[in-house]
Parts: sequence; C-alpha cells; structure tokens
Amino acid sequence: MLLVLTSFFLFTNFISGFLRKYYLYAFIFFTLTITSIVNHITHHPIANQIDLSVVWSVGIYGAYHVVTYMTLEKWYLVPLILIFFSGTVILYYYGRENDQFCFDKDPILAKMYHGYLHIVGSTAHHLIMAL
Repeated sequence: MLLVLTSFFLFTNFISGFLRKYYLYAFIFFTLTITSIVNHITHHPIANQIDLSVVWSVGIYGAYHVVTYMTLEKWYLVPLILIFFSGTVILYYYGRENDQFCFDKDPILAKMYHGYLHIVGSTAHHLIMAL
C-alpha cells in the first residue's frame, strides 16, 4: 500500500509538466503514475515490465529535456539534478546488485526505500522541468 501511495507523487510531475506546457513530459508522467499504481497493486511480472519501460522513457526524456532546455541562467540546477539522478541509480541499480535499499532482504525496508525512490525521482524531474 505504501508504494501505491508514493506513486501519487509522480502525478505532481504530470501537473507540473502540463502547467509548463511540456505536454509530452506530462503525458509520460501520467502514464508512469498509472503503470506504477497498477504494478504495485497487482505485483504482476508483465505490469512490472511495462512500468520499467515507462520509467526508462521518463529517464530518457528527462535527459533530452536537460540537454535541450539547460541555460546558463539555471546552471545551478544541474548539480542538483545529477545528485538526485545518482540517488535513483544507487537506490535501484546498486541496491539490486547488492541486495540493499529497494532490494533489501527485509521487505518492509525494501518498500520504504522504493517509496523514497519515487520521491527522489519525482523531485529530480521537477528540477528538470524548472530548467
């Protein structure tokens, strides 16, 4: 249930993208919100794969957005974006390889870290949209 609730943080990115007229970014985040909720309710492997593909779409589009919209006036956001991006990589990929964080052997701790991953990723993309 925790991960379903933290998935709603992703909806704030949909709102932010829509208000900033980044309609494709907003659409991808709307899709991610839905796939994340479905994935965390059903725990079905196909739902998980679909969710992961949308996560990759968000990441790739976020990188494109940084390259396209970064200006010298907002250079200070780039180190913050890199810190948050590094946090997501550590929480998910490093954790997967070492049975830590989102993949901790304690399922409650793993869910807490995964919920934190939702918040960190959402924050990173809010910063990207602010470029």
